[in-house]
Amino acid sequence: MSEGNKANLFMSDFSLNFVDKVDLTEIPYYLNILPLDGIAFTTSQTSLRLEGHIYHIGEELPESSCLFQWFERDLSVAPGDEAYDKRAGWGWRPIEGATSRLLTRTKAQVPW
Repeated sequence: MSEGNKANLFMSDFSLNFVDKVDLTEIPYYLNILPLDGIAFTTSQTSLRLEGHIYHIGEELPESSCLFQWFERDLSVAPGDEAYDKRAGWGWRPIEGATSRLLTRTKAQVPW
C-alpha cells in the first residue's frame, strides 16, 4: 500500500512505515553494498563477503576509477589518534588492507 509518495516496508522483526521513495538516478553519487554470502555467520558460513558498488547518476563506476576504503566501528577512535581518518570521522577505524570493492570478514574479525 502507498500513500502519495510514501510506501510501507515490512521486514522480519523490523518495520519501517511511510519511507520516502528516492529516485537514485537523481543523486550524484551513492554506494550500494551487496552481502554476497548473506548477513549472518552460521556453523557452515564462517566468513562473509561484502561488495561495494559506487554509482554516479544511476551508472555504476568501474572499480578502476574508484578508491575503496572500508572502516569498522571503534568508539575509542578520536581526532588525534593514529587510527583516526577524517574521511570516516570519530568512532571509525580503517580496516587494514581493505582497499578494494570486496571485503571479506571472518567471525573472529567481527567483535559483536
